[in-house]
Amino acid sequence: MLFYIEDNGYAISVPSSLQTPGGNIAENLGSFNNLFVQEGDGTDPEQAAMLITKAVGFVRNKGRPALLRLTVPRLSGHSGQDTQAYKNKEVIAAEKTRDPLPKLHDFVVPRILSQQQWEKFQIKAEREVRIALEGALTRQAPDPKKIYRYVFMEYKGEGEPELQRVGGLTTDGLAFPRITTQPKPETKAINMAIAIRRTIAYELKINPKFVVFGEDIAAKGGVHGVTRGLQGKYGPQRVFDTSLSEEGIVGWAIGMALGGLLPMAEIQFRVVVNF
Repeated sequence: MLFYIEDNGYAISVPSSLQTPGGNIAENLGSFNNLFVQEGDGTDPEQAAMLITKAVGFVRNKGRPALLRLTVPRLSGHSGQDTQAYKNKEVIAAEKTRDPLPKLHDFVVPRILSQQQWEKFQIKAEREVRIALEGALTRQAPDPKKIYRYVFMEYKGEGEPELQRVGGLTTDGLAFPRITTQPKPETKAINMAIAIRRTIAYELKINPKFVVFGEDIAAKGGVHGVTRGLQGKYGPQRVFDTSLSEEGIVGWAIGMALGGLLPMAEIQFRVVVNF
């Protein structure tokens, strides 16, 4: 995994010196074992390209994580409403002198491109941005009746279900089993934990993209016992524990889903206290 940080020195209005000791995450993590740490000037085309190539090559060849921090200026506000009034004139002027676009121009013209070729690329980029902006401004408002689309698997009458287009499920040609409308009756009543465990086990069996993770769900089998025995049967790559971070668990699940997996994340307990 490559941790790539474009460090513009701010989190909205708060400078990095108040976010990270010394204002440099690379220095803070420099003593981490087995983490390859590099940093440099993100506005310098040659240096940035060299460091990116070096970091990517290290991750791919060594199979170990790397962290690359490139410093860049933030030339506009964090959002459309951010006027950057918290920056003085000297800071804004200094940031403009580090604008990476003129530096890129000076690096590639005429060494790689002619001025005429550069201007053609510039016109093409401006046209693409203008077309994208016009498309966004003229796009119709979303239909509130479709707010629940893709929350559950959708069937349109007979045939295969409609898959969400984001992610790799469709492109990888994953075929979901047909769901029968006639449930098989149990010979005896079962509790909710057993029913959930059987459902999870069935999904793990038929779908290689299905993964289960959360706090204490592996060796312990979950505080409610719904994942008991599943790691032993399907392995730690399919059923595994996480750190105690509910926000992290949700984030991992979202990332896995966008990447084409079908994650089932368990949030053990989530208590909200209002004062």
